[in-house]
Amino acid sequence: MNITIDITDEAKAALDRLAELVERLERVLNRPDAPSGPCGELPAEPAEGALAAFEPVGVEDLAYMPDFNGRGAVSKGAIWGRMARYRMARGLGCWAPLAKELHKSDDWVRSVYLGEIAVPLAVWRKIDHALDRLGAPPVPGKGAGGEDGR
Repeated sequence: MNITIDITDEAKAALDRLAELVERLERVLNRPDAPSGPCGELPAEPAEGALAAFEPVGVEDLAYMPDFNGRGAVSKGAIWGRMARYRMARGLGCWAPLAKELHKSDDWVRSVYLGEIAVPLAVWRKIDHALDRLGAPPVPGKGAGGEDGR
């Protein structure tokens, strides 16, 4: 018995996008420098100097990035990319120290990162300063402190 299901162009586009995201995720997870083994075996803290020596990845390697528009969109995107590199370097539990620096909850930081809540440029700059204090690598090609060379 053969069953034929007609799907809309919208559904086809969604399936294509899903396939693209899966491919990107597989690329990130299959990097030669990716940790292996179950997550329970990952170290809670990075090795000495791991953040300073961390090779940032390009935004094209990331599976998700919110759309930034309006005032400061470029700065917000750069700081978001810095958060993404910090997350990749620190792994599980990385938002707790950042949340403490910002006097916010882990959930709030995660929601900002995922684009679930919108925050003004001034808050993004506070996140950038907190990343500086935590020793996160700067935005590639820019001075310490991120995009505007602070």
